[in-house]
Amino acid sequence: MSEEDSQYIAVNLTDIVAARVDAFTGKQQPELAQLARQLATYYNLQFRAKSDSLKRLYRNFNPSVPAGRPKITPEHRVELKEKFFSQVSNILAAANYRQMSIDDVQKAMDETALFDLRVTVNLEDYDRLLVFRRGAQSRSMQLPRWFGRFGSREVDFVNYDRVVLVFSENTPGSDIHLKLFQNVPRHDIEILLPEPQVRMRMQDKLLIGVPAIAGGAVVLMTKLGPTLLLIASLVAFWLGFTDKPVTLDQGALLALAVGFFALGGHLWRQFGALKNRRLGFLKVLTENLYFKSLDNNSGAIQQLLDTAADEEVKEVFLVYSFLAAAETGLTLEVMDRQIEDWLAENFACDTNFDIADAARKLEDLGLARKSGTRYTALVPAVALEGLNLALRKVVFPG
Repeated sequence: MSEEDSQYIAVNLTDIVAARVDAFTGKQQPELAQLARQLATYYNLQFRAKSDSLKRLYRNFNPSVPAGRPKITPEHRVELKEKFFSQVSNILAAANYRQMSIDDVQKAMDETALFDLRVTVNLEDYDRLLVFRRGAQSRSMQLPRWFGRFGSREVDFVNYDRVVLVFSENTPGSDIHLKLFQNVPRHDIEILLPEPQVRMRMQDKLLIGVPAIAGGAVVLMTKLGPTLLLIASLVAFWLGFTDKPVTLDQGALLALAVGFFALGGHLWRQFGALKNRRLGFLKVLTENLYFKSLDNNSGAIQQLLDTAADEEVKEVFLVYSFLAAAETGLTLEVMDRQIEDWLAENFACDTNFDIADAARKLEDLGLARKSGTRYTALVPAVALEGLNLALRKVVFPG
């Protein structure tokens, strides 16, 4: 499976339901719409229970809640920390995020950045670092050549619709941070990592260094040249390399002072240019993070849980609606092809639909039956009764 393949369905749930309901006629339309609402209620209740549990667990590590935490031993803290990372990973998997290995992250960091930045991050600063991404798409962008003086060039890159970071620092008792971002090129994933170090690229060093050296040489030749020759002669006389005495009069001393003042002014201007260039880099970094950041910590957890619930409803409802439209049932292979083709045709959504997982969930809910290799769906009216029973079990688990 290539990186561009994704199980994420990049279509709004409401749009999917409306389009599938339109494919039916008569009383099946309101029944199918009601089934979609009941499925949403069912999964929202399920993930609400997970949300409460996860947020209680996260209270021990939430950097936004420094006071009023339960007191736990270091050993128990390590145990709870592992439990939290495990549960978050499961939620992200349900939301159709894919985890990037540390090698993948390092590889992305080694690629040339799209933004006018060179950023480095020390991955050893983190006790745990999990990076998840969703919705990988191939894109292209026009970038300037050599300071924009020689036209532009087209760069192909992979863009992630969403990226999630879950990390803790490599210090005793460190908290756990969650950060959710949008629209992130793979080339620039390092700017999302905490404490990035901005470095100057070679072209930036040349842009500042070459004029600085040339300007310094001009100052030395025009302002300090004659005076420095006089001082060199004086030093040579003192060291015994010449017998010719040298006299430093008031005019020579004044010229020397003016020359050093000019050189100092030139160096100060170059230092200011270097500082301004660095501030410009930091401005680019801050602006990009501002527009890419979606949420942090507890807020990010809630968004991820809502997304996971939506993804479950999309998958199960799509499988049910296609089975309900078939008269003799469908195999997994046929359903998979029909759903992927329908999404591509109606929403230009290229997805690698996880048909086996969705069909299993539909069967567990009692909305479909399997006979051999074929699945058949219960009629909407009967399916609604079965779903209402499943809902009662969630609301009243006893």
